[in-house]
Amino acid sequence: WGGFLYNDTELGISQLGNSPVWSIAQKDRLAVWLDTRFGPTFSLSAQGSYTFTLDRPYLFDIDSLKADWRPAPSLRIEAGRMTMSDFTGLVLNHTLDGLRFGFDVPFAKIAASASYSGLLLKPVSTIIMSRTDSADLADNAVYFAAPRLVEELDALFPQLFLRQDLRVSILL
Repeated sequence: WGGFLYNDTELGISQLGNSPVWSIAQKDRLAVWLDTRFGPTFSLSAQGSYTFTLDRPYLFDIDSLKADWRPAPSLRIEAGRMTMSDFTGLVLNHTLDGLRFGFDVPFAKIAASASYSGLLLKPVSTIIMSRTDSADLADNAVYFAAPRLVEELDALFPQLFLRQDLRVSILL
Protein backbone atom coordinates (compact mmCIF):
# COMPACT_ATOMS: atom_id res chain seq x y z
CA TRP A 1 0.00 0.00 0.00
CA GLY A 2 1.09 3.58 -0.42
CA GLY A 3 0.21 6.93 -1.82
CA PHE A 4 1.46 10.00 -3.55
CA LEU A 5 0.85 13.74 -3.80
CA TYR A 6 1.24 15.53 -7.11
CA ASN A 7 1.26 19.31 -7.61
CA ASP A 8 1.34 21.27 -10.85
CA THR A 9 1.28 25.06 -10.62
CA GLU A 10 1.68 27.24 -13.71
CA LEU A 11 1.96 30.98 -13.86
CA GLY A 12 1.29 32.58 -17.23
CA ILE A 13 1.46 36.05 -18.68
CA SER A 14 -0.06 37.28 -21.90
CA GLN A 15 -0.50 40.64 -23.53
CA LEU A 16 -3.94 42.26 -23.87
CA GLY A 17 -3.48 45.56 -25.62
CA ASN A 18 -0.73 47.42 -23.77
CA SER A 19 -1.22 45.77 -20.39
CA PRO A 20 -0.03 42.33 -19.23
CA VAL A 21 -2.58 39.75 -18.10
CA TRP A 22 -1.49 37.27 -15.44
CA SER A 23 -3.05 33.82 -15.10
CA ILE A 24 -2.51 30.88 -12.80
CA ALA A 25 -3.33 27.20 -13.23
CA GLN A 26 -3.32 24.85 -10.27
CA LYS A 27 -3.69 21.07 -10.07
CA ASP A 28 -3.22 18.98 -6.93
CA ARG A 29 -3.76 15.24 -6.81
CA LEU A 30 -3.68 12.97 -3.78
CA ALA A 31 -3.87 9.23 -4.38
CA VAL A 32 -3.71 6.06 -2.30
CA TRP A 33 -3.14 2.56 -3.63
CA LEU A 34 -3.22 -1.03 -2.41
CA ASP A 35 -1.81 -4.18 -3.98
CA THR A 36 -2.44 -7.45 -2.14
CA ARG A 37 -2.04 -11.14 -2.89
CA PHE A 38 -4.46 -13.80 -1.66
CA GLY A 39 -2.17 -16.69 -2.52
CA PRO A 40 -0.08 -17.54 -5.55
CA THR A 41 -3.01 -17.42 -7.99
CA PHE A 42 -5.14 -14.41 -6.99
CA SER A 43 -4.33 -10.75 -6.41
CA LEU A 44 -6.27 -7.52 -6.05
CA SER A 45 -5.05 -3.99 -6.70
CA ALA A 46 -6.83 -0.65 -6.30
CA GLN A 47 -6.06 3.05 -6.50
CA GLY A 48 -8.29 5.98 -5.69
CA SER A 49 -7.59 9.69 -5.94
CA TYR A 50 -8.80 13.18 -5.16
CA THR A 51 -7.97 15.96 -7.64
CA PHE A 52 -8.26 19.69 -7.05
CA THR A 53 -8.14 22.25 -9.86
CA LEU A 54 -9.27 25.86 -9.94
CA ASP A 55 -11.98 24.94 -12.45
CA ARG A 56 -13.17 21.89 -10.49
CA PRO A 57 -12.47 22.07 -6.75
CA TYR A 58 -13.20 18.38 -6.18
CA LEU A 59 -12.95 15.22 -8.24
CA PHE A 60 -12.93 11.85 -6.50
CA ASP A 61 -12.11 8.93 -8.79
CA ILE A 62 -11.35 5.22 -8.74
CA ASP A 63 -8.24 5.17 -10.90
CA SER A 64 -7.93 1.39 -10.94
CA LEU A 65 -9.57 -1.62 -9.35
CA LYS A 66 -8.32 -4.92 -10.77
CA ALA A 67 -8.62 -8.57 -9.83
CA ASP A 68 -5.99 -10.90 -11.33
CA TRP A 69 -6.62 -14.65 -11.26
CA ARG A 70 -4.43 -17.46 -12.61
CA PRO A 71 -6.53 -20.64 -12.51
CA ALA A 72 -3.88 -22.52 -14.53
CA PRO A 73 -0.21 -21.77 -15.28
CA SER A 74 -1.02 -20.91 -18.91
CA LEU A 75 -4.24 -18.93 -18.24
CA ARG A 76 -4.60 -15.44 -16.77
CA ILE A 77 -7.89 -13.62 -16.18
CA GLU A 78 -8.02 -9.94 -15.26
CA ALA A 79 -11.21 -8.01 -14.52
CA GLY A 80 -12.00 -4.49 -13.40
CA ARG A 81 -10.80 -0.95 -14.14
CA MET A 82 -7.35 -1.10 -15.68
CA THR A 83 -5.20 0.34 -18.43
CA MET A 84 -5.99 -1.12 -21.82
CA SER A 85 -3.39 -0.62 -24.52
CA ASP A 86 -2.39 -1.92 -27.90
CA PHE A 87 1.19 -3.17 -28.13
CA THR A 88 2.49 0.23 -29.33
CA GLY A 89 0.40 2.40 -27.02
CA LEU A 90 -0.17 4.81 -29.91
CA VAL A 91 -3.66 3.70 -30.96
CA LEU A 92 -5.10 2.93 -27.54
CA ASN A 93 -3.68 3.66 -24.11
CA HIS A 94 -6.53 4.45 -21.73
CA THR A 95 -8.08 3.33 -18.46
CA LEU A 96 -11.23 1.28 -19.17
CA ASP A 97 -13.55 -1.13 -17.36
CA GLY A 98 -13.25 -4.61 -18.76
CA LEU A 99 -12.17 -8.21 -18.87
CA ARG A 100 -8.90 -9.60 -20.28
CA PHE A 101 -7.91 -13.21 -20.93
CA GLY A 102 -4.32 -14.28 -21.54
CA PHE A 103 -3.31 -17.69 -22.90
CA ASP A 104 0.29 -18.88 -23.01
CA VAL A 105 0.82 -21.81 -25.34
CA PRO A 106 4.23 -23.17 -26.39
CA PHE A 107 4.25 -21.36 -29.75
CA ALA A 108 2.40 -18.11 -28.89
CA LYS A 109 1.03 -15.73 -26.29
CA ILE A 110 -2.59 -14.84 -27.03
CA ALA A 111 -4.62 -12.14 -25.28
CA ALA A 112 -8.25 -11.16 -25.74
CA SER A 113 -10.06 -8.32 -24.03
CA ALA A 114 -13.35 -6.46 -24.03
CA SER A 115 -13.78 -3.15 -22.23
CA TYR A 116 -16.15 -0.21 -21.85
CA SER A 117 -15.51 3.51 -21.35
CA GLY A 118 -18.99 4.70 -20.35
CA LEU A 119 -18.48 4.31 -16.58
CA LEU A 120 -15.46 6.62 -16.38
CA LEU A 121 -15.95 10.15 -15.15
CA LYS A 122 -15.90 12.71 -17.96
CA PRO A 123 -12.90 14.74 -16.69
CA VAL A 124 -10.56 11.72 -16.70
CA SER A 125 -11.46 10.44 -20.15
CA THR A 126 -9.69 11.51 -23.33
CA ILE A 127 -11.97 9.56 -25.69
CA ILE A 128 -13.60 12.13 -27.97
CA MET A 129 -14.55 10.60 -31.31
CA SER A 130 -17.65 12.48 -32.44
CA ARG A 131 -19.43 15.83 -32.26
CA THR A 132 -21.73 14.36 -29.64
CA ASP A 133 -18.71 13.56 -27.47
CA SER A 134 -17.47 17.15 -27.84
CA ALA A 135 -20.91 18.53 -26.98
CA ASP A 136 -21.06 16.31 -23.88
CA LEU A 137 -17.80 17.84 -22.63
CA ALA A 138 -19.49 21.24 -22.31
CA ASP A 139 -22.73 19.82 -20.84
CA ASN A 140 -22.63 19.82 -17.02
CA ALA A 141 -25.57 17.41 -16.90
CA VAL A 142 -23.38 14.66 -18.41
CA TYR A 143 -21.13 13.07 -15.77
CA PHE A 144 -19.70 10.07 -17.58
CA ALA A 145 -17.37 9.63 -20.54
CA ALA A 146 -18.38 8.73 -24.07
CA PRO A 147 -19.80 5.18 -24.12
CA ARG A 148 -17.46 3.07 -26.25
CA LEU A 149 -16.99 -0.68 -26.41
CA VAL A 150 -13.38 -1.67 -27.15
CA GLU A 151 -12.28 -5.19 -28.08
CA GLU A 152 -8.78 -6.44 -28.72
CA LEU A 153 -7.26 -9.70 -29.90
CA ASP A 154 -3.47 -9.92 -29.77
CA ALA A 155 -1.15 -12.79 -30.69
CA LEU A 156 2.61 -12.82 -30.19
CA PHE A 157 4.68 -15.53 -31.89
CA PRO A 158 8.16 -15.30 -30.30
CA GLN A 159 11.25 -16.04 -32.39
CA LEU A 160 9.23 -17.14 -35.41
CA PHE A 161 11.75 -16.14 -38.12
CA LEU A 162 15.46 -15.97 -37.28
CA ARG A 163 14.88 -14.82 -33.70
CA GLN A 164 12.33 -12.22 -34.87
CA ASP A 165 8.95 -11.91 -33.14
CA LEU A 166 5.72 -11.63 -35.08
CA ARG A 167 2.83 -9.82 -33.46
CA VAL A 168 -0.67 -9.65 -34.90
CA SER A 169 -3.24 -7.43 -33.22
CA ILE A 170 -6.84 -6.49 -33.97
CA LEU A 171 -8.44 -3.57 -32.16
CA LEU A 172 -12.14 -2.82 -32.58
